[in-house]
Amino acid sequence: MKQYHCHQCGSDFELEDGAKVRCPSCMGIHNIDRRDDGKRSARDEDNDTDTDKERGGTMRSATIALLVVLLAASGYLLWRHYAGDPPEDAAAPVSDKDVARQFQALGLDADDAVSPFAVTEPLTAFARRIAASRTGAEALDALMSQVAAWKAEGRLVAFDQVEPRPEPPQTAGDILDKLLATDADAAPLSLSSYELAGLLLAWGQALEIGDLHMLEIFHYRAEKAPADPHAIYGRFAVSLGAPQADRAVPVFDPWAGRTLKSDAVDAQRLSLSESLAPWYAHQSLAAFARMDFPQARKDNDIAIRLAENNALLRIHRGKIFMASGALEEGLKEFEKARHLKNWAVTRVSLAQVSMLNDPSGAQTEAEIRKALQEFPAYLQAQLILALVQAQTGKTDAAQATLQAAQAQAPTAPDVAVAWAQFHLLQRDTDAAIAAALQAVRLSKESASSLLLLAQVYQATARFDEARDAAKRAMAKMSSDSVKQQLRQAFNITDEALEDAPQDSDAQALGDADVDVDAPVLPEAPRGLELQFEQQGDTPLGGGKLRLGGGEGLRLNP
Repeated sequence: MKQYHCHQCGSDFELEDGAKVRCPSCMGIHNIDRRDDGKRSARDEDNDTDTDKERGGTMRSATIALLVVLLAASGYLLWRHYAGDPPEDAAAPVSDKDVARQFQALGLDADDAVSPFAVTEPLTAFARRIAASRTGAEALDALMSQVAAWKAEGRLVAFDQVEPRPEPPQTAGDILDKLLATDADAAPLSLSSYELAGLLLAWGQALEIGDLHMLEIFHYRAEKAPADPHAIYGRFAVSLGAPQADRAVPVFDPWAGRTLKSDAVDAQRLSLSESLAPWYAHQSLAAFARMDFPQARKDNDIAIRLAENNALLRIHRGKIFMASGALEEGLKEFEKARHLKNWAVTRVSLAQVSMLNDPSGAQTEAEIRKALQEFPAYLQAQLILALVQAQTGKTDAAQATLQAAQAQAPTAPDVAVAWAQFHLLQRDTDAAIAAALQAVRLSKESASSLLLLAQVYQATARFDEARDAAKRAMAKMSSDSVKQQLRQAFNITDEALEDAPQDSDAQALGDADVDVDAPVLPEAPRGLELQFEQQGDTPLGGGKLRLGGGEGLRLNP
């Protein structure tokens, strides 16, 4: 073992003989000295003093520059750094071993370490072939064109990110292997914004393009809705260079298929540690989609350790708590998210759960209207507003809000869910069932939509259909404890479970003939549990969602 000292962050560390020299704390590869005897020399102390002085001067300059940008209100992209500037080599190739060392420095289990952007030989060979003699932005443009070509050929699609999916994320190397192996008859590879940005970042690393960083994008300034309105997966891109007050830099967004300038987005440039966090957030969301809440919590813990000030990760954590029945803890996480980044997305996410404690709906409606002033086309805010209006007796207003939302997004599953809930409140059971069936079809039979359908059937005393829909939802879940609770809630016997429908045809979901263009409300926070008046109270982990009786949709902690 050899000992080293990093002058960039001040850390001392050990590496095995022959290992690549990289600081496990800041992941830097420059300004690192070897310590043969484990002691620091006077020269090194002097160097550190000089470094501290330089760092202090740099920080003062950075502070002044930031104030100038803020006061000028120029609209340029503000780069936030939670632990100082990202290392100058943040775009250098990072292996699994590098990430493992960083995990050890953070007190995390190195066995969980994965480098989503690890550069492989196939990645390098492919990037060089596509880039040819081009470098920098031109090379990235060529790689963006390749992604666009794959989309046009139907070999990959941009995953809509509307709700969590049960599949785990894929590394850049795995993605390329699958794309190159895809035959004409294979289903297209569905990739999230983070996965596509990670692929582009890995290609850039393979081509040794410097000053390349991943971005988390909050808002495209030309649009009237947040970049990630569902507050689930986040939106990501890759930037080349750091913008100055008088100079914007290119931003490459392979998920949306566009290249734009940094002054066109509100975004944050991520450090290496922060760019790893979404990988574990994706894993957490996959576990959440399978309703494996302990695993979802574990992966979310890792993500938060890597990016403690990320508001989206706190929203994820709040959803996990609430799905597990810990309503109070969940509400606190949503409040933390708003404290970290007080903007429309965190306000809407908090309002969606805080209406538990707002019987009149006045405070919730005020928060939602603030968000809609900021982003008039924010669909999720419109749907939650409709739910609040419906719950507080403003039926005409709720219907008008839903009609506007449907005109904006006629095929969105969330709109169908909202209509189902609205019709339940109006005691229109046939319309509620039709809307719930439509939500199932539009979402391609997601577990949450099937569970909604089961709830609607149960609330309308169609218990056999409720059990069938619940069994189909359970087939998509991995959590035994949640399955057991659902079996109790829907009175599903062992024999009935063995006879669960296997074919994803309309008959298995019900006999309604649904027009996908028909009016189809906001979905109550997923994971809050049910209280059915027809069969008595059935606790499912703490909170209860009452869908029976028709006198109102109430969230009862």
